[in-house]
Amino acid sequence: MKRYFLLFLIILVSLVAVCSHVGIACAADGKIPNELKGIDFSKPKSKKEQERIINYYYKFSQEVGKKIDKEQNTEVKGSVKKDQKNKYAVGTFGDILYAYEFSVSVLCGSIVGHAAIVSTDRGWTIESYPGRGARMAHIKNTVKRKDGVSRYPNRWKQSSKVVGLRVKTAKRRHYMGAARYAMKQAALRKPYNINLCNKHTEKKFYCSQLVWQAWKHQGYRIECLDLGRYDPILPVELYYSPWTYVFYKK
Repeated sequence: MKRYFLLFLIILVSLVAVCSHVGIACAADGKIPNELKGIDFSKPKSKKEQERIINYYYKFSQEVGKKIDKEQNTEVKGSVKKDQKNKYAVGTFGDILYAYEFSVSVLCGSIVGHAAIVSTDRGWTIESYPGRGARMAHIKNTVKRKDGVSRYPNRWKQSSKVVGLRVKTAKRRHYMGAARYAMKQAALRKPYNINLCNKHTEKKFYCSQLVWQAWKHQGYRIECLDLGRYDPILPVELYYSPWTYVFYKK
């Protein structure tokens, strides 16, 4: 009798573990998660709908963060030529950097995660911040964050809970094109986009939207969930996209 009871407990625990990752499975498969069903992504979103969307992605990002934490730290050998000048830099031009425990407050809630793209000079990254409301606990440098798209020293190797991503099948010209696109937005001082569900605008950018647009212009849509014109592109999607792979994790 005790043996059957123990077996029952093992099965029950296994089911709970599987169910706790259903949100991630749905997002990765490109299906509409239950939490987002009933929302029409072909139309602009109300504040209430945005709050619902952000709440889903908040939980999704946390689940992915737990998954990443369990993976071993890694750096693809020979992927970047070492140089003393940029010893704290991660990646090279066009590479995507993802800080999975970064937190920023927006009008409709809190976002977990931050994304950057490496400039044509690997010693710099192009990033977009909201200025106020950002908690940079993962970044161990004291550079002041500006509102909107700007250039920052690439010191991501000094930080923890960060991932470096590359785009599958992309050629050198694609990486360079993505980096140049982002640099152009920084040169034009594009402002921060507080409307997360307006990812198609190029007049203003939030962090992952900038990376997404840079690579979209190279012919790659690096996302794991495309529900319509007005669905957001949050940092966690860059990591979970079938088009990206990890070359660095710390």
